[in-house]
Amino acid sequence: MCNTISRRLRPQGEEARNIIMSVIQSCAGIRYSELARKTSLAHGALSHHIKMLQRQRRIRVRRDRGSTRFFPESYDDGLCNAIASASHPTTVAIMALLIRHKCNYRQIKSTIMKSGSTVCEHLKRLHSAGLVSRKRTDRILVYGITDADKAIMIMHRRYGNWQ
Repeated sequence: MCNTISRRLRPQGEEARNIIMSVIQSCAGIRYSELARKTSLAHGALSHHIKMLQRQRRIRVRRDRGSTRFFPESYDDGLCNAIASASHPTTVAIMALLIRHKCNYRQIKSTIMKSGSTVCEHLKRLHSAGLVSRKRTDRILVYGITDADKAIMIMHRRYGNWQ
């Protein structure tokens, strides 16, 4: 009897995992609470299906700085780092500015109107993810996007029409 019930529930479980996978594919780097909201699954069920997807090696789970993000298994570590680093509105503003033209620290700070420490932290995060390069010219550091196509792809994937 118990075997029959579990077999009948398996297609529903696979359906839930397919829904979770489609959300993770469309919103790579999504957090748990966003995933719960978009899938309308109870937290217990969502946690169970996430564990199952991890065991099946269909998703990648990345935990850092107090947050957990979910990625498709096909994403490499570099792309996961880049997407995770471009998840804050200030970081997006800096990337949008640097995609258009190279700037020094003072220009970035005055354009996005954030404190110096905030700008410095986001630039450091983007640089460590390999999205932003630093080049010294005449005692001034100039920042620019290292791979514009990758940066634009990340912006579109996470934020849709961001311009």
